Amino acid sequence: MSSHREESSAKTSRHRAARTIVCISLWAALFLVLLHFDVSLMRWRYSVLGDGPKGLLLHLLNNLREFGQLVCVVVVLIIVVTYDRRWKSIVVAVLLAQGLAAVIYNPGKLLIVRYRPQPAIEALATTEKSDKVAALSTFTSRDTWLGWRPGNYSVETQSFPSGHAAGAFALAGVLAWGYPRLGWLFWTLAVGCAASRYLTAVHWPSDCLAGAALGHLAARLVVGLVTICAHSRSRRATTPAP
Repeated sequence: MSSHREESSAKTSRHRAARTIVCISLWAALFLVLLHFDVSLMRWRYSVLGDGPKGLLLHLLNNLREFGQLVCVVVVLIIVVTYDRRWKSIVVAVLLAQGLAAVIYNPGKLLIVRYRPQPAIEALATTEKSDKVAALSTFTSRDTWLGWRPGNYSVETQSFPSGHAAGAFALAGVLAWGYPRLGWLFWTLAVGCAASRYLTAVHWPSDCLAGAALGHLAARLVVGLVTICAHSRSRRATTPAP
């Protein structure tokens, strides 16, 4: 029986590793494709929304932006601790996923220099800068990257990756694991958070996708680790003493 459980556990681990590799490959492919269309998509965004969304749309985007951020995470943890008997594993997973995502995306902002959309227009456009659609037609996505420059503390060039998207997808990944029936809601909120950063012209689309990928992969790694630890404790508890 013990041998069968170990074999089943090893098989599950291999499947999880294979799925993670597939996820990384898909995220990387999507990023490379989207990177090519960054400026075109931002030009479309300015042609539709002008200087920015207003009214109810702006209110909605500002609220979606907070999913996965500090206040939201604290509220979620309080609810989990209060109402769920499994709260320890979920709280640990949420904190680890958020921490791992931050450890990945913060160095990216400090080491890899990329103009945010508005600063890019100011620095790179060769036409009248007040006409954002025309200004975005004068440079390409490649021009927005300034490369590897450690010590990048300027907010204007900390576009890559989106920290909000990373935090949102890290939280959604853990909550969808803990509460699978509500997975659709958590993923919708995470996508909304990432989209809000593009629609408010704070990040390029590929920045949002990169942040989403980092958060998602952080959640997968943490959930896998927590699951393995839980299985290990369960085996020790059911193994008869010699």
